[in-house]
Amino acid sequence: MREPIFKTWPKIRLVVIKGKSLYQIDGRREGTNGKREYRKSRKDAEKRAQEIESDFKLEGIEGLTLSAQSFKK
Repeated sequence: MREPIFKTWPKIRLVVIKGKSLYQIDGRREGTNGKREYRKSRKDAEKRAQEIESDFKLEGIEGLTLSAQSFKK
């Protein structure tokens, strides 16, 4: 596993999956339904990580649950 780009939560890492470089946003946290999400660009990954962090600050654990459900489309 590569060194995280952002070491704070949620972590962002550059990973290679099936030969493609993707940015992984690791929104998992103890006691939450957080999950790993992937984006093609660093900018999109940083934006999504800020959204996850914002949801958690505003709504707590319930915010992460709602956030994860909204992206299952």
